[in-house]
Amino acid sequence: MTYIQNEIVEINRNPAVDWIHSVRLASGEVIGCGQVVNASGPRAAKTAAMAGIDIPVEPRKRFPWIFLAAKPLDKELPLTIDPSGVHVREIGGGTYQCGGHSDFDPAVDFDDFDMDFTSWENHVWPIIANRIPQFDAVKVTHEWAGHYSMNTFDQNAIMGPYSQIKNFIF
Repeated sequence: MTYIQNEIVEINRNPAVDWIHSVRLASGEVIGCGQVVNASGPRAAKTAAMAGIDIPVEPRKRFPWIFLAAKPLDKELPLTIDPSGVHVREIGGGTYQCGGHSDFDPAVDFDDFDMDFTSWENHVWPIIANRIPQFDAVKVTHEWAGHYSMNTFDQNAIMGPYSQIKNFIF
C-alpha cells in the first residue's frame, strides 16, 4: 500500500459506467482509482460534490474540556450524557473530559476553530455541576474547538457504497 499526502481537487467520473476512474491532486498528479473512500469527515459533502453527489453533511463546532475536580468521585464515572447533549466521563486520576455545544449550533466554515470561552462558564459547567454536585469546584486544564460531521437529514453516519457510483464508498 502506498500513502500519498496531498489534496484531491477533482474527481473524474465516467457516467456511462457509473465509475470514478481517477482523481487529480493539488500537485497536478492524476491517480487512477479502483475504489474511492470518502472519509473526509466534516468535509464529506465537499468531497462527495466533486463526484456529483449531494449529501447533507456539514461541519458543526464542538468544544471539549479536560478538568480536574477538587473533590474527585470515589467511583469510576462512565460516559454520562445530559439531555442537553453535554457529556462527561472520567479519563483517570480525578481528571475528567466533558464536551458540548451551545444551543445555537449552525454550520461553520471548514477552517473555523475559534473557541467559545463563554460556553464553559455559561452552559457546560452549570449543567455538569448540577448533575454531579462534586463538580462545583473544578479547574479546566485543556480546552479546544473541533468539528463534528453533522448529517442534517437524520443525524446518523453515512456508511457503505454509493448505489449510483459503484466504486465510491462512504
